Amino acid sequence: MTKQQYSATLSRPARAAVILGVPTSLVAVAALSYEPQRALGEAVGWGAGVAWLLPVAVIVCELVSTVVYFSAPRGRARRSAATGVLMAIGLSYGLSSTWHVLHPGNAPLPVTLAVSAVPNLVAALMLHIALTISGAAEVEPAEPQLEAQPPAALPAPELTAVCEEPAPLQEPLTPTRPRKTVSAKAEALAFLRKLPEGELPSAVELAAKFDRTDRWGRDVLAEFRAPQPTA
Repeated sequence: MTKQQYSATLSRPARAAVILGVPTSLVAVAALSYEPQRALGEAVGWGAGVAWLLPVAVIVCELVSTVVYFSAPRGRARRSAATGVLMAIGLSYGLSSTWHVLHPGNAPLPVTLAVSAVPNLVAALMLHIALTISGAAEVEPAEPQLEAQPPAALPAPELTAVCEEPAPLQEPLTPTRPRKTVSAKAEALAFLRKLPEGELPSAVELAAKFDRTDRWGRDVLAEFRAPQPTA
């Protein structure tokens, strides 16, 4: 069951407890970490106007690093986020424990150091619960790695010697206009002689019939109408 599926099985009272309890716990943790770190800032010479920024910066860094860690996918990104979480928690714990060491109470030193670590651990746990419920920390299962299978040996193709005569090269077929022969005028004159008198075509019609120019048609008609020399 994934974290998102687990979140879906929670009842409404459980969700309400998380929604109300996580912010309350984080506020209490921030307050517990705030005072010793602020006091430590003043102890090293910072004024009261800026000393409060030290715990704020540390707490925000710890919260953001924890959210990034639980939201990052597995792999290099998650390892980098884990480094940030450890550094943020260690920084917060170091500042708080330093203050308690410099101002010891009635408890022995090991007990003081252990109690100083509680707020940081609680903050990380609360953020983990909140992100688990919201489904933001779901990590997809890694895809199974398929073992590489060696490629099957393919049969070698059989080569057969085939001797064929090369096909004759065919000349490209390009449309060409029919050649005009020198007998075109003679054919035109013979055509005109076969026509009844008075049905001669015009020069344009004659030229179109023999695929010639209009001038050629006029010359043929002129030659046809010219009187024939007598023997």
